[in-house]
Parts: sequence; C-alpha cells; structure tokens
Amino acid sequence: MGKKFHYVYRITQLDTNEYYYGSRTTAKLDLIEDFWNYCTSSSRKNIIINNKKNYKVKIMKVFNNKSDKFLYESYLHQYFGVEKNSRF
Repeated sequence: MGKKFHYVYRITQLDTNEYYYGSRTTAKLDLIEDFWNYCTSSSRKNIIINNKKNYKVKIMKVFNNKSDKFLYESYLHQYFGVEKNSRF
C-alpha cells in the first residue's frame, strides 16, 4: 500500500471572496491536480467544476493521518464560525 496524503483545502470564489474548507485523502503527489480531479463534496461542486477560472484552491495543510486532518478542518470551521459567517 502506497503513501497517503491527507490534506485540508480552501476554495475561494474570486468574485465574491467566499470560502469553503474541506478535506481529502489521496495517494497522488500533486494535491492541486488531485483536488481538481475530485473537486469537492460541496453542494456547489458542479458550479465550481464548470467555472474553474472563478475559483482558487489553496492547500492549507497536509497530514500523515486522517484524524489530524479532520481535527484541523474542524478547528478551521470553528475558528472562522463558518455556520454563521457570511463569507462561507
């Protein structure tokens, strides 16, 4: 079994500066390419895929295990209060 990369990403919609945090696990070394092949589990997935030029992706952090990935994503959601923050 090959090495797995567990990462947290942020998608920015360039014209509105709205953000979305998510996470993913992959065996691919190029995480940006992996993201665009997978995209997101967000309800906006089709919009993002069909309008890639309107979005920017940033890999926030890479982990060597799923638990740390989930904890960090959860931390970001809580830190930015994404449920009540209009930018998310």
